[in-house]
Amino acid sequence: MELEITGARRVMGFLEDRRMLYEPSEMEVPSYGIHSVIEIRYRLRVGLGKQDGSSELAPSLRTMRAACRKVLEQVGTDGRDSIRYVSGGGY
Repeated sequence: MELEITGARRVMGFLEDRRMLYEPSEMEVPSYGIHSVIEIRYRLRVGLGKQDGSSELAPSLRTMRAACRKVLEQVGTDGRDSIRYVSGGGY
């Protein structure tokens, strides 16, 4: 239980500083936002690796990781430096 509490605090401390999660998308530089989502997904994976199978925290981390994957599926680069939006609009 102590490991879960520590893990949850670590994840929340990291997430509270991610502008992608609380700033309007028009305020974010698109490429920085995408890199932030990639970093969030990585940190969630690391946090998930530290939980055991019976962890109550693990399902929440998996759900957040799936949300990151969904965002990343909506954008792509087509091999260029710019970001291509699947919807044609903002992210």
